[in-house]
Amino acid sequence: MKRHPYLLSVISACLLTVVSVPKGSSQAADVTPEEPTSTYPPEVVQIYVDNCVMRGGAEIRPFCACTIEKIQETYTLQEFLEIGQNLQAGKKAPRNFDQIITTCLEDL
Repeated sequence: MKRHPYLLSVISACLLTVVSVPKGSSQAADVTPEEPTSTYPPEVVQIYVDNCVMRGGAEIRPFCACTIEKIQETYTLQEFLEIGQNLQAGKKAPRNFDQIITTCLEDL
């Protein structure tokens, strides 16, 4: 799977984008849900998918949608944002990101 490392870098870049959007920006997502939920605010999902497609091309939109769905199933919003902050600090993505990629590639 030669595209696997590339797709991990796409996911990582999208995650960085979600974390990096300035609070005053019109793209800034209100990441504090009003009540506990297992899904992320629509703005967070949209920023992630838009940036994933922008970086990987329109043909990977189903992959982008799959990965954010699996990420939501695996991580709370706070964990997701912490992973993004860790990536900004130069740390590696968690190992189960590879599993998310593999699962989504198999589903396509």
